[in-house]
Amino acid sequence: AAYLPDYFFDGTDLRAVFRAGLTDLILFSATPRADGSVDFGGPLPPLRLHRLKEARAGSETRVLISIGGAGRSDAFPQLASDRASRAAFATSVARLCARHRLDG
Repeated sequence: AAYLPDYFFDGTDLRAVFRAGLTDLILFSATPRADGSVDFGGPLPPLRLHRLKEARAGSETRVLISIGGAGRSDAFPQLASDRASRAAFATSVARLCARHRLDG
């Protein structure tokens, strides 16, 4: 497994990452919001995700997303304390994974 933080993304040879035989690539990071939505456009904008999909073609490496961490977790207590926000969070994460072909 490997961890790819957003601040190293642009300088990384993604094709080499997927040819390395990894089982998992963990992307850092999406930011949760108190209402349960997830901000995925900041650190890992769609153009980067498009590059990732192209490089991943034919690879069996799973791509996972880290949510929160490194100053991006402030909303978790409020999100977790509200049933509707928790449900919205689960839906947001599932949609994010489906839309960007992430494995989890």
